[in-house]
Amino acid sequence: MEPEHDVTEEDISPIFKFFDSNTDLKVTLQELIDISRVKVAVHSGPKQIHIGLTNKEGEMQVMWVSTPELYNKPVVEFGKLPGVFSGKVYGNWTTYNEGHIGFHGRIYRAVI
Repeated sequence: MEPEHDVTEEDISPIFKFFDSNTDLKVTLQELIDISRVKVAVHSGPKQIHIGLTNKEGEMQVMWVSTPELYNKPVVEFGKLPGVFSGKVYGNWTTYNEGHIGFHGRIYRAVI
């Protein structure tokens, strides 16, 4: 017996629509399995970008990771207007390795 519902297609989020490949407003196990076979392209570049305050007034730090090690001279450009970079600071990096299939890359930090 089909459950009754008053949900329209407009009520369904884009994420749900992504999984509901046959657009019947239901997500079946097979649809989830089909989605799990989608290959995601991995692009090198900065990941996990964090901006935070430091203990010093008027200062903040930018941290990010990358794999593989891409930046021998990590740099952060910044400015007051979008796309207009009036300042530049160079950062440093550290690393750690976590097992054979764990994290292998660099953790970068620049202080503005």
